Amino acid sequence: MPPYAGGRSGSVAEIIGKGFRPDIQGLRAVAVVSVVLAHAGVPGVAGGFIGVDLFFVLSGFLISGLLVRELEKRGHISLLEFWSRRARRLLPASALVLAATAVSVYVFLPITWRLSALTDIVWSSLFAANWRFALTQADYFADTSQVSPVLHFWSLGVEEQFYFVWPFLVVIAGLVSVRLKSRAHVTIRTTIAVLSAIVCLASFAYSVWILQTNQPMAYYGTFSRVWQLSLGALLAALAPWLT
Repeated sequence: MPPYAGGRSGSVAEIIGKGFRPDIQGLRAVAVVSVVLAHAGVPGVAGGFIGVDLFFVLSGFLISGLLVRELEKRGHISLLEFWSRRARRLLPASALVLAATAVSVYVFLPITWRLSALTDIVWSSLFAANWRFALTQADYFADTSQVSPVLHFWSLGVEEQFYFVWPFLVVIAGLVSVRLKSRAHVTIRTTIAVLSAIVCLASFAYSVWILQTNQPMAYYGTFSRVWQLSLGALLAALAPWLT
């Protein structure tokens, strides 16, 4: 088994080393409440959907911080353990929601809507709803009666796609830092910070470009959203210097 890719990781609290983070949980609350208030049409918070962007940054910060600390402490990352933790956390709740939604679609929606809604549910179960809505040019802010009952699953799709690829890149960054450490003082955090900055800048440039020609793809697409998650990863890598 190659270095940085195997072995057994410890608990999340052990790797993060700080236990409960009231500051992060507070920011999460701000992000969620702002989105809810915006959807409820509360005056003065029409831009509350930016809470989704904040949530992406926080997610990138937390997950990357966990991976970096595991790499520093144990010298490897257990990809299987990382993904199993994500599955245990997400699959039970998401499966229950999607199953209940599928039953509700069959019972309550007109027959002409059912096929589209059930197709959305299938895509959501594969954590790919964002691509479904991007490809069908769905308008997230459309004021219509026929809105997908699982439209909110698009953001979960973006996160899970990032979480599937990002650990591989962190492992590669760790291997690079080991090779370079013998020649120069290059730490694991340095290589991950450089990686995060490159991904962030490339994704941000793409998001600005695609916004001019394909707004649904700019909103839902993984490549146009990953800059927010990688920005969080960059902050996590630079945390010792920032504090």
